[in-house]
Amino acid sequence: MSEQETVGPPPMPTINLNGTAGAVLCAEWDTAYHALEAALGALTAATLHGRDFQTHPVKAAYALATASHAKRLRMLILVRDEVQAICVNLHNQMAEREDRAFHAHLHARAGCKTCGGSGIVYVGDIQQRIDCPDCKEGA
Repeated sequence: MSEQETVGPPPMPTINLNGTAGAVLCAEWDTAYHALEAALGALTAATLHGRDFQTHPVKAAYALATASHAKRLRMLILVRDEVQAICVNLHNQMAEREDRAFHAHLHARAGCKTCGGSGIVYVGDIQQRIDCPDCKEGA
C-alpha cells in the first residue's frame, strides 16, 4: 500500500501474546519519545542569527534559513506527537490488561471453597484470622 493510499493516522501496535511484551514496547517507545523531546529542545536552542548569514551570497539567506528551521521544528513536533500517541496507546493497553487480570483474579477467588472469596479463614477456638492458603490472598 502506498503512502497516498493510507487514510487517517497510522495503525498503533497491539499488545498480544505472539508479539513483543507490552512492557518492552512501552519502554522502547518511551525511550524514543524522550529522545525526540531532547532533540526538539536541542533544535530549538540551536543558534539562528542574522549575523551568521550576513556574508552569504544569497541575499535572503537568513529569511530562508529561518523558514527552513521552522519547518524542521514543525516536522519534529509532528513526529514527537505521533510517538507520544503511540506511548499513550500502549500504556492504556497495559492498564486495560492489568484491570482484566485483576478482575479475573477476583472472579476466580470468589469461587474459592476455603474462604468463599474473602481471602481470610478463621482457625481455632479464638477465631484467628489468616490469609487463605488456597487463594494466597488476604483481605
